[in-house]
Amino acid sequence: MVNCWNPYDFTYKNIYDVMTTPQLFVLNADKEIVAKRISPEQAEKIIESMLANEKLRADD
Repeated sequence: MVNCWNPYDFTYKNIYDVMTTPQLFVLNADKEIVAKRISPEQAEKIIESMLANEKLRADD
């Protein structure tokens, strides 16, 4: 989890295209946004898929 809220600086709204909070983002290991504005159920599926792909790569 990355908390990008700052009570004194609202530039995160422009950087991450966030107009309302809270919002759910999925990041990869390099902290790049993989998915945004998704439901918890969608996040679960995306993360499971990412973990399965990572396991496949590790097995090669």
